[in-house]
Amino acid sequence: MAAGEALERVSRWIRRAIPHGGPGGVALSVLAAVVSTGPLRISHLADREGISQPGMSSVVNRLAEAGLAERRADPADGRIVLVAATSAGRAQLDALRSSRAQALVTHLSRLPAGQQRALCASIDALNTLIAHPIAEGRPMTQIESPRCYRGNADAEGAS
Repeated sequence: MAAGEALERVSRWIRRAIPHGGPGGVALSVLAAVVSTGPLRISHLADREGISQPGMSSVVNRLAEAGLAERRADPADGRIVLVAATSAGRAQLDALRSSRAQALVTHLSRLPAGQQRALCASIDALNTLIAHPIAEGRPMTQIESPRCYRGNADAEGAS
């Protein structure tokens, strides 16, 4: 399938072109989830990421050891453990997103304005798609594009 192959190539390109640093993969997704929604149960995070609870506990342990997340008792039920981002976790996620956005802008600026607009439109379409739950009623997080959504005139108004 051509679309599947293109998605694989784009995914590889993004991994190589966009700066790494800090947590990656599932850990980055977990950190982003608790930053955007607030403290969450390990069971909810495991379901969200499609991994086992013991696997999620390992991810949370790594985030906690790095000082990026912490475990807290649920104020409504002290037996329940919630995972929350620390201020260091929020700061690292912000810095990582900023550096990735800047790298992406640099790469995308090499494209003609028409192709930049087409990519912006496709991001809008992808955000519409991921707003619909895949399983168990949970929509995914929106994709951010600094070039498309932060008022960059080159991408929005140039022809």
